[in-house]
Amino acid sequence: MDEAPQHKDIRLCPENYLGCRWYFVTVCAHDRVSYFHGKALCGWVLRVLKEESARHSFFVRAFCLMPDHLHLLLQGSSLNADLLKFMNGFKQRTSYGFWARNQKTLWQVSFYDHILRDKDAPSDVAWYIWLNPVRAGLVEKAEEYPYSGPFARDWDAGEAPEKAWAPPRGGK
Repeated sequence: MDEAPQHKDIRLCPENYLGCRWYFVTVCAHDRVSYFHGKALCGWVLRVLKEESARHSFFVRAFCLMPDHLHLLLQGSSLNADLLKFMNGFKQRTSYGFWARNQKTLWQVSFYDHILRDKDAPSDVAWYIWLNPVRAGLVEKAEEYPYSGPFARDWDAGEAPEKAWAPPRGGK
């Protein structure tokens, strides 16, 4: 009997996902289906994101909910902030609610993460996220896209950088 193929464990040691670090995260819709178009679904997903980020001690410095994926720039706000628990809680809540309404799987099993290094300016990462709908041809200006922004207004990312940041090894 053939066994199902195993997914490669792409995670670092769990200790790397704790504390007041900065993270770039991409979560893709299951089979890259474009679920995120309607105001009701997008609004609900972003409300759950806001609630779960507060519950798990994360600031959402930048987000962009594209039709088939979600980009996040997160900053842990306490030593107890745990990215893996936060992402698990967010994906569980949204997956369960989506399944109850649609009998469809919402998210891919895993997610892409990049822990920001000293050379990764958080403001450059934020602008990479906010310019995603511009690069995709959905809007002409980042501020025109309705499903992106920061949740907290206490952080200023300034103007878009001249040299664009890009995630290492993909991350869409």
